[in-house]
Amino acid sequence: MKVFLLFALFGSAAALKPIVSKPQLEGEGDELSPSKGKITNGFKCVVDSVNVVLDQKPEKVVDAIDLQTVRSHFGDPTSLEWAHIGQQFFSDIDGRSEEKILGTPGGDIAEFILALSAYEDETKTTIDQSTATGLMMEYLKTMSRHKFYMSTSEHAHDNLTESSGCKNMEISDPPDGIKAMLMEAVTMPDNVGCKHLKMMLSSAAEYQTRKEIVEIGIRAYYQVMWNKTFSAHSKLCFIMLKGPHKEKAFVNVQAAQHCQDQGLAPLISPQACYGDMYINHPEAVIKFRAELANFLAQANKPLAQALVTRMNDKGTTQLAKTASKLLKGYPVYTVSFGLKK
Repeated sequence: MKVFLLFALFGSAAALKPIVSKPQLEGEGDELSPSKGKITNGFKCVVDSVNVVLDQKPEKVVDAIDLQTVRSHFGDPTSLEWAHIGQQFFSDIDGRSEEKILGTPGGDIAEFILALSAYEDETKTTIDQSTATGLMMEYLKTMSRHKFYMSTSEHAHDNLTESSGCKNMEISDPPDGIKAMLMEAVTMPDNVGCKHLKMMLSSAAEYQTRKEIVEIGIRAYYQVMWNKTFSAHSKLCFIMLKGPHKEKAFVNVQAAQHCQDQGLAPLISPQACYGDMYINHPEAVIKFRAELANFLAQANKPLAQALVTRMNDKGTTQLAKTASKLLKGYPVYTVSFGLKK
C-alpha cells in the first residue's frame, strides 16, 4: 500500500506542466573528477511566498523533521538562489551534499540511463557499450549545461579501489593495466555509491529497465572520464559523498509557473539544523528529460515526444520505488514557491 501511495504523491508532481591528477575538495564532498561543479549565475525569479504540505506522515520514527522545521529551513523566499535548468547539473537527491542543488534520483547519469532505456523501448533496439559511450561523448560536446554529474560514496569508493589491489589509486585516472578489470568492477552493487543506481542494478525489473543498460550507462561515464584525449571529459563532475546517511524527510520542490516558463528552479540545500533531507525537483527534471529526448531523437519530433512521455512515466515509477526504500517511515513534504494573491 505504501508504494502505491508514494506513486500517487510523486506521480502527481511529475505530471505538472581540466582533469588534474589530485582530487580537490568540493563542498559536496571530494570531487574525484575535479572539474568545478559549482557555478555562479545571476538568475532570479520573483516569488514571495512558500507553502509546505505534508504529503505523507511519519510512521514509527521519533526523529522526523516536522513541517515547521521544513518551513524554517527554506527561509525568506525572496532570497532564494536560482539556476537555469538548461545550465545547472542535477545532483542526486542525497542529503549529504553540502551545496545547494537541483535534485533527481541518481543525478544526471541516472537521467541519461533513463533516456537510453526509453529509447530502447520506443525503437525496439538494444544499445551496446560503444554506442552508449559515443552518445555520451556527443552529448557532452553539445549540451548547454556546464557539468554532468555522477556521485559515489566513500564506502563504495574504498571497496572499488581495494578490489583493484591498489587502495591509493586515483579512480579518475587509474593505470591503463587495470582499466579492464575496473570496468567490470564499477557496476558491482557494492562498488556503486549512489543508492538509486545500486537499487536499479539490484532490482532492474522493478525499475522497468534492462540491467545491462544501467551497467552500460555507468561504464560509459568511467570510459569518458578516463579518456584524457577527449576534451569534453572536463565537463564531468564526479563527486564522492562522505559520512552516514542522516536524512529525516523527503522534500519535493516546486516553483511557480512563471519561474518554470523561464526555465528556472530554486537551488536548495539538503542539510538542515536538525537533520538532512532528500531534495527532489520533479518539475524541473522534466525539462532536462526533454533535452535528452531531443538529443537522442535528433530531428524526429514524434520520437522525441514519445521519449519524453516514456521517460516521465518510467521516471515516476523509479522515483516511487527509490523513495519507498529510502524513507523508512520518514515524512514526505511538498514545498512550493509562488506569489501572494
